[in-house]
Amino acid sequence: MHKKHLHYAIISVAGFAMLFMTVGFTAYAQLTSANSASADSRYIKSIGFDANSYLESDSSVSPASKSLDKKSLKLSLRLNPGESYGSVINIVNNGSNDELLKSIIMEGLPAELAGAVDFRVTLSGEDYIGTTEDINLAFLRGELNRQQMFISIEAREAVDLNLAVAIEF
Repeated sequence: MHKKHLHYAIISVAGFAMLFMTVGFTAYAQLTSANSASADSRYIKSIGFDANSYLESDSSVSPASKSLDKKSLKLSLRLNPGESYGSVINIVNNGSNDELLKSIIMEGLPAELAGAVDFRVTLSGEDYIGTTEDINLAFLRGELNRQQMFISIEAREAVDLNLAVAIEF
């Protein structure tokens, strides 16, 4: 082979190698981005209160108004001394991943009524009497993995209340 032909052969082999590497890298990049996009699209966050499970206790005072969505329950009610409000509601994780409950936010009880009203939330055997942070309570995915939240409010004095219980994941 002449030097000139050898030179063309080397350039041709190098050109084919570059073309092959470029095509291979492009295919790999597209495959990787498609996999990460499909992994992101499979993550579905769907966790919160199950409105169908909401139930007030038989002895409970009925609220004047109530609003319930996936993340919060809001109540307006009047309690006389010795009267109480009680309800139970499930929290369910229908999403695609396990989730952690970060906090329970209890709002609407003015400081001056703190001694007049016992406002309590019970979840997984733990009582909460105020806003909480950094709970890190695991909620496994799947409709069968429900956890019940109990809400109880008892009055020692006559009070009008606008209360809310919210959950943050």
